[in-house]
Amino acid sequence: MQDTVRIVLFGGLQIHHEEQVFSHFPTYRARALLAFLAFHREQPHPREFLAEMLWPGGHPDAIRLRLNQTVAEIRKALKPVDTVLRSDRFFLSLNPSVATDVADFLDLIRSAKQTTDLTQKRLLLTRAEAMARMPFLAGHKENTP
Repeated sequence: MQDTVRIVLFGGLQIHHEEQVFSHFPTYRARALLAFLAFHREQPHPREFLAEMLWPGGHPDAIRLRLNQTVAEIRKALKPVDTVLRSDRFFLSLNPSVATDVADFLDLIRSAKQTTDLTQKRLLLTRAEAMARMPFLAGHKENTP
């Protein structure tokens, strides 16, 4: 059986792996990058775009280096879970095998839209509503290191 990694964004950024919960990341930008990749998990993202998003207006070589350092910080913070990120020279993404609560939320909404069974629809929407009541990325503030 393959180890499951799950990223939680509702209620605060946490990564669950087996019995471990990772919730501390060294910098705001490490948390922001991981949260962005978890929220937008459907496709790989160009490294240039991510670097500019995190350090707008910076010199391209400098922000590329900072992005590489931030990825290394995330990997170090998540040891021994080294399968969360996928990267190459041009793109960065979340590993498709990583589950997220945001994907679960969207699946509940999609399923509710597709069902004609009103009892099932109500159950699915009630579950989605319970998730949506949780503060999204609680404690995630830009002014933290």
